[in-house]
Amino acid sequence: MKSLLIISCSRRKGPLQQGSAWNLYDGHLFRVLKKLLRNSPGWRRVIDILVVSAKYGVIRSDECIRTYDCLMTKELIVNRPKFWAESLITNLSGEDYTQIFVNLSGRYLEALPNISKIIPQAKYSTGPIGKRCH
Repeated sequence: MKSLLIISCSRRKGPLQQGSAWNLYDGHLFRVLKKLLRNSPGWRRVIDILVVSAKYGVIRSDECIRTYDCLMTKELIVNRPKFWAESLITNLSGEDYTQIFVNLSGRYLEALPNISKIIPQAKYSTGPIGKRCH
C-alpha cells in the first residue's frame, strides 16, 4: 500500500528545460523533500507525489514536462475551474492510498475542488512555506 503527498509546483526551476516534474521543480519544499528522500532509493514504491501545477494541472512527480513561467492567479482559477479537479480525479482513479497528506498554499488549494469531499481521510499542512516544510 502507498501513501500520497499532494504539493504545489514551484516557481523556481532547475537548469533543465524538460524532464520529470520531480527533477524540474527546485523550490524550497522540493529541496526539503529531495534531501529527505535522497537516502531512500525505494521511496517511489511507497509514496506517490502529485504536483498541482498552474500550467499542467495535477500531475504525477514522474511526469515529463517542459519548463514554464506561469503563476497560479485568481483569474486562472476562476477561468479554469474544472482543469485541476479533473486532473486530480484522473490521478486518484484506481489508487488506494493508506495515507494522504496535502501540503498546498492558499491559491493552489483554492484551485482544487473541496478535497475533503473527494478524499475525506486527507490530512493537511497549513501556513507559510517554512511551517509547511517543517
